[in-house]
Amino acid sequence: KIFALVGIVIFTIILTACSINRSTTAAQRLHKVRRISDRRLIQETRNQYLPYRYLQLKFSAKYQQGTAKYSLKGFLRTTRASIIWLSLYHKTGIPVARMAFTKDSVTVLNQLEKQYVQYAYTTLQEKYGYSLNYSIIQGFLFDEFFLYGDKELSTKNLRKAMKLYVDSNTYVSQSMRERKLKHYAKRNKKNKFFILQLFKINPETKKIVSAQLTDTKQNFHITIEYNNFEKKDSVMFPMKQHIVATSKVDT
Repeated sequence: KIFALVGIVIFTIILTACSINRSTTAAQRLHKVRRISDRRLIQETRNQYLPYRYLQLKFSAKYQQGTAKYSLKGFLRTTRASIIWLSLYHKTGIPVARMAFTKDSVTVLNQLEKQYVQYAYTTLQEKYGYSLNYSIIQGFLFDEFFLYGDKELSTKNLRKAMKLYVDSNTYVSQSMRERKLKHYAKRNKKNKFFILQLFKINPETKKIVSAQLTDTKQNFHITIEYNNFEKKDSVMFPMKQHIVATSKVDT
C-alpha cells in the first residue's frame, strides 16, 4: 500500500545538514512574555520563518507503526511555494520511496514494491476525506502556519480562524475557543464533529514549537513537536521533529 495511515504512526526526523539559498533575511527579536494582538503575533512569527528560495536538507529518521520500527535516512529539496521533493532510504542505503508535492498534487513512487501513484489534493479529499493542501505540508515540514481546508493562507484568514491566548508562558493560537473545546470533550456526543488547529509559540523567539491538527469526522489527528533549535541564516530553525499521527482510515 502506498498510502497507509492506520492506528498510530510515530516519526522522528533529525536534520543532519541544511543548505539554504536565501532570498530575504529576518532578524530575531527577543521579548518578555506579554499579551499582544493576534495580528502582531502572526506577523512576528512569520518574520521568523526560515528565509529561503531554494532549500536542501539531509536527515535521519525513525519510523514506527504498531510494533514495526524502521530507521531511515533521506534528502529533501524544495523551492518555496512551488514544489517539495522527498527521497527516503533504508539505513543500509536501499531506496524506499520518492515523493513530490506540488501546489496541485502529490506523487509517490514506492521503490520497494515498484508502485507509482499521483493524486490531486481534491481527489484525496473526495476519496479519503482529508482536506490537505500544499501549504499544510509546507507548514508542517518547515515550522510555519497553515490553514486546514482550501482557505488562502493570509494574515486576514489566520486572524479570522484562530483564537489567541497565553497558557503556561506560551502563546497558544487555536481554531476553537477553550470553553467550546472543553464542552466537546466533556459531552463527547456522537455526530458532534469538529476540526481543531493549534499552534504553541515560544514568546521569546516567536517560533512555533508545536503544531496540532485534529479532524474528528475523519478520525484523524497529527501532532508535531519542534525541538533542538539552531540558528540558521539569522533565525532559529528546528533540527528535530517528532511526529505522531493517528487515523482509523485504511487506505
